[in-house]
Amino acid sequence: MLPIHVAHVKEGYEDRRASIERQLAEAGLEFSFMLDGDIPDLSEERLERWFSDYMRSASPTTSCACKHLLIWEDLVASGARAALVLEDDALLAGNFVEVVQAAVAEFERDHRLDDPWFVSLENSTLRFVPSKDRRAGRYLYPASKGRCTGAYLIGSAFAKQMLEGAEGGGMDQPVDHYIARYLARDDIQSFWCAPTVVEQGSHAGIFATGI
Repeated sequence: MLPIHVAHVKEGYEDRRASIERQLAEAGLEFSFMLDGDIPDLSEERLERWFSDYMRSASPTTSCACKHLLIWEDLVASGARAALVLEDDALLAGNFVEVVQAAVAEFERDHRLDDPWFVSLENSTLRFVPSKDRRAGRYLYPASKGRCTGAYLIGSAFAKQMLEGAEGGGMDQPVDHYIARYLARDDIQSFWCAPTVVEQGSHAGIFATGI
């Protein structure tokens, strides 16, 4: 498995923490929490660096986006070629590890990990690969539209591009819309995974939404 980063708030979301820790432990997966980027961590310097318009505020939406930016920074700084990113309300399917490993293997076989790429793993927007387009043994399907940011695979080159775009206040939308803006470009390899293997618990009514 790739490095795994989980966006999480330090206090007040203990039920989410317990849930994701249990699921990843049961799957035998090591991970790290991104705890920086909480609302109290949104200094004026940090807001000025990355955000503009209504995103330049100490709000839950901006805090969520900041955590993803910080995860991307860690990914690029680590020298890893890619990472798996989860939000803390992720509900993992029973075949999560099997499908993610197969999807990564498929990407490595057909593409280059060093290129800019992104794979959505979740069903949160109820957007799916049509059954007529799916093929046995295939997991990745090109998609120019984003879904949400509860679960995705991301290449380091794409993370670097989005970080560079955010510098100087370039993030003027929530993180899922910001990513979607890039996915519409021809130079980004974007895929939906089928089957989906993650549902956001806040969308499913398991957890209260934090935004």
